Amino acid sequence: MKKILIFLFFIIVFDSVAQSTSQPGPLEKGYTLQQLRGLTITQLNGKNLLYVSDKNKEGFFQYDPTDTTSPDNVGTVIVTSSGKRLKRVYNGDVNVKWFGAKGDGVTDDTTPIQNSLNATATQDGGISLPLGTYKITSTLTYTGNNLSVKGNGSVITHTTNDTTTINVNGTTILAANVAPIAAKSLTISLNTVSGFAKGDVLFIQAISTDSLWSLERPDYIKGEFAEIESVDMLTAIVTLKSPILDSYIVGASIRKLNYKNVTIDGLTIKRNNDMRCLSVHEMSNVIISNCNISGANERAIYVYNSYNVLISNCITNGSYYASAPTAYGLSIASCQNVNIVGGYYRAGRHGIMFGGTIPNRFISITGCVTDNDPAQAFPQAAFDFHSNVQFATITNVLSKNGYSLGGINISVSNCVSIARNYYGFAFFSSRNADNTLTVNGLSITSNSAYSPFNFTSVGNGSTYRFNVGNVQVSNVSVISNVVAPGPALVMIGGTAANQISYKYLGINGVSVYSTVEQSTSSYGLGIGLFSSTLNADAIVNISNCNIDAKCRGYITAAGNLGTSISISNCYFKASFANPVSYCARLGLGNYKISDTIFDGGSTSYVEGTGGHYEFTNCAFNNMLTQCLQANNATYVSITNPTKNNSVALYSGTGTSPALIDYVVSTNAKIRFASAAPSTGTWAIGDIVYNSAPIAGGTMGWVCTTAGTPGTWKTFGSIAP
Repeated sequence: MKKILIFLFFIIVFDSVAQSTSQPGPLEKGYTLQQLRGLTITQLNGKNLLYVSDKNKEGFFQYDPTDTTSPDNVGTVIVTSSGKRLKRVYNGDVNVKWFGAKGDGVTDDTTPIQNSLNATATQDGGISLPLGTYKITSTLTYTGNNLSVKGNGSVITHTTNDTTTINVNGTTILAANVAPIAAKSLTISLNTVSGFAKGDVLFIQAISTDSLWSLERPDYIKGEFAEIESVDMLTAIVTLKSPILDSYIVGASIRKLNYKNVTIDGLTIKRNNDMRCLSVHEMSNVIISNCNISGANERAIYVYNSYNVLISNCITNGSYYASAPTAYGLSIASCQNVNIVGGYYRAGRHGIMFGGTIPNRFISITGCVTDNDPAQAFPQAAFDFHSNVQFATITNVLSKNGYSLGGINISVSNCVSIARNYYGFAFFSSRNADNTLTVNGLSITSNSAYSPFNFTSVGNGSTYRFNVGNVQVSNVSVISNVVAPGPALVMIGGTAANQISYKYLGINGVSVYSTVEQSTSSYGLGIGLFSSTLNADAIVNISNCNIDAKCRGYITAAGNLGTSISISNCYFKASFANPVSYCARLGLGNYKISDTIFDGGSTSYVEGTGGHYEFTNCAFNNMLTQCLQANNATYVSITNPTKNNSVALYSGTGTSPALIDYVVSTNAKIRFASAAPSTGTWAIGDIVYNSAPIAGGTMGWVCTTAGTPGTWKTFGSIAP
């Protein structure tokens, strides 16, 4: 009976483990690895399946008479004393314990794990770490296709000062274009297409004499990835699956990524130094998921020059250290098609960072939390895009110390920012391009001495400054718990060297509230719109905003704000404690303001300087001096206003006589001018106040007969 059970056991094991082997020979059982190495050719003949019973190394081996060169790697290839090769029969991943790994947290498992990686590199396979703690003392490296590392919840400890824990390197085949490449082109003429085929991924980089992608930094060069659709071997022309994004002169570096398919899943890695952990270079189809990395303070996860990257539900926990320019949790550099889903990323400087040389393109980041070390020596955002980013979406992300976003064509939605010592949200336009920034759903709580929301340009104002096409900011909530030193709690446009221009600016549903009194100087504004004179044709729409920020209210100033500025359905409340506050301060531009409440305090009022202003159905509340002061205005009209606890509706001064219409009802109109009207159509009761009164003169003229221009009579004598 015992013999029958043993026989059945081996039949079952054979069927499950060795099912890929064709025409198996007789089955031998019960060998140790040491015994296998001692087998002679005579003993091997006719016995091509041998079972190894060593603990954690169990399995079948098969004699391969055709192989005379493979080295003994302990786990999948055994070389006998007579030079014969016995190879493990298995499907799927190799087990690191086959190679002698202990996983006890004490034994140095570096060599067994490296041997398992080496074994898979030649067979395009993967490795599996059974649950345990694996101590390593030097960098693990891999170069090849189809790497799969399955941690199964295991822990790797790496305490030595090696640069990296796991280093996955790709290789490339180099070519160059022999004809210029135009943007939107689908073909490239190369000097060689040897080794190139359909489905290959090209890595394109501009040469140094070609123009930069951004003037901000000399290392931001043009470049991108492209997939090959077909190859013409006769003409050495490759056709691409999608058009080229940039243009390139002759001689650009065009490399084929040789290796693809990297998956690292379920590893916990513990370091305790200022070094890296996972590094992947020049690969396509990279997946890093469910990994937990702590103590790798330089870069916990670093993927660069790679294509099609997925980072899913990982955790990094690094700390600040001195001279830490690259203290990053998740670092993505010069990659294309990147998807980050879930996870918590903390580091000394940036929890999530995108940088490198060529642009990072087509980025999606969803459902993450990012943070940085409060002990850092200088303020930095937990979430950071360097300026070489294009086409990115950020959704449902919580940053525990603000956002710093450079680049172009970026969309942010349903995100949260808690600013500890940086801007709550900062965007820096870095290239003159068809650039769109969209923010739809952002909650900012600021405990930082920086503006909670700041949209501006990188640049020094003299040699370069970057403009933007379209800006749409919607559903943004700002709560400030400190006095912000910048011009405004929500600042769009920058100041001085960092001013920008834009074609369209939409601000809808922005709420700004401050728990503390803001500055009494010219700073401390609720919303500040600043721009250069380059955007005279801009369109600005502001609607459904609520500013109750214990500050100087709302402002548009410091430049030509465009020919069309619309403000509707807003509430602007100035500080009651600030004696120099304005409920709104409107700069140059053509304004149409409707259905808006201006709520002042102290000596607050609405100030307009040099612009064209039309107010319709607006309320002016709690203004203890005039409600509206328009100095040097070209035109002011007020239609159907209401006043609550306010005094005079209007005052105006300046060198340019202002054309003022008060439409206080549908039947009466008031203007300031130096003479009675000689043109235009007027109604009985319309009044023109004398804008150049003199002693002994009159206060103005009243229309007594309707017409064009109608009949006008003087009224109100002025004492001599």
